[in-house]
Amino acid sequence: EKRAALLALGVRAVFNSRSHAEFSQGLLEATDGEGVDVLLNSLGGDAARASLKLLKPFGRFVEIGKRDAYAGAHLSMAHFLRAITFAAAHVDVLMIERPLEARKLFDEVQAALPSLPRLPHTTYPMARLDDALAFMATGKHIGKLLVATRDPVAVGPCLPGLLGPPDDPLALGLRRVLGPATDRRGACVAL
Repeated sequence: EKRAALLALGVRAVFNSRSHAEFSQGLLEATDGEGVDVLLNSLGGDAARASLKLLKPFGRFVEIGKRDAYAGAHLSMAHFLRAITFAAAHVDVLMIERPLEARKLFDEVQAALPSLPRLPHTTYPMARLDDALAFMATGKHIGKLLVATRDPVAVGPCLPGLLGPPDDPLALGLRRVLGPATDRRGACVAL
């Protein structure tokens, strides 16, 4: 069903990234064995490392995931003998480090939105946030899951908590600011 939806949007070929062997084989067949010039990646572990082999010489690997970086994963330098470029594209870092550039980029995207094809979406009321998250976790949704915030939802009193990588500078800073309350259950700031 997802494959059909993507093909209906004009995508020329669709491969299953949950099976890296199927993904690699399909991509290489679709490109006559040449690979691609740019690979936008959110996979981690072995799948991410194997994806580097799908780039043409001088190709660009653009990482949007953070799992491997937080885990301190290693990457063989041998991939770079084909003159590929590895870049991380993290919008959160752009917003913090270069807010004016981020604003300009967001304005460009917002201006382009009306001309882009509409993606399918499913809307949940805030009171059913748990259902929305459970559905998203199944990986069966197509398009975007939206949570409408118009309906008031009762929220009980709670103490702040913090989720995030233990060595992340932002998490460490927030822990210092929030103090011991971050060790208790309650509302959380997720990084």
